[in-house]
Amino acid sequence: MQITDNFGENPKTFALISLNNIWVVDSRLIAQDLGIEHKNLMETIRKYQNKIESNFGTLAFETREFKTKQGNKSIEKFCYLTEDQAIFIGTLSRNTEEVVSFKIKLVQSFSDVRKQTLQTEKTAHYQFFPFEFQKFFAEIDLLKETNQKFQERIFRLETIADSRTYTIHKIAKPLETYYVYFAFNPDNNLTKIGRSYEPENRLKAFKATSPNIEIVLIINVATLKVSCELESMLHALFATKHKGGELFELLERDFKMLELLKDVMEGLM
Repeated sequence: MQITDNFGENPKTFALISLNNIWVVDSRLIAQDLGIEHKNLMETIRKYQNKIESNFGTLAFETREFKTKQGNKSIEKFCYLTEDQAIFIGTLSRNTEEVVSFKIKLVQSFSDVRKQTLQTEKTAHYQFFPFEFQKFFAEIDLLKETNQKFQERIFRLETIADSRTYTIHKIAKPLETYYVYFAFNPDNNLTKIGRSYEPENRLKAFKATSPNIEIVLIINVATLKVSCELESMLHALFATKHKGGELFELLERDFKMLELLKDVMEGLM
């Protein structure tokens, strides 16, 4: 059993533990927050153990040896609970003010650790890119924090005419959505690196002269400014593979790097 990474010095969140790569909360902390005896909570967990395990996975019971105030050895039994298991335990209690506060704290704790884990995984990918790209990622991250357009979902309203009736539809699409695309032509093994608001329409135009060309990768970069910057950086990165215009002779390892770039960029968006 592998236990790592204590979380949560913030009194508004629980100190979560990564148990075999799954975030869990200690039953002792739950009892403390609910204002009940830990042994009573363990009795409840044991009572509903079958229901919990059949719906939310096996419970992780633990024992700890400690000395009492009198100096005697004693054994304490406790349990690590996943988010779903802990939420289920919370539903068994009447919604007093204390219980409601516990539920809020529980949800916030797991939400925070997911965000921190995602951020750690995201920034870990940065090391695979040149410094210019790492700086670029940091600038986008800062823009995301300060620009309301990135913090909230913005929907574009589109009026559609149907005879004399006009209907307003909400389109689940940012106000500006631009893409950097990679169109591969098997006839010459060259890849076009470009940007567009509607890459599908660009592809139709390409096929007029190169019928076998296909878009093999698309990166959503949200805005025109970001798409211009990223396109220029990619052209510079692959300058030694430039074959004229926006065409580059990319290798399989280049596409693997571009797949990682797509994950990083779309994580930032």
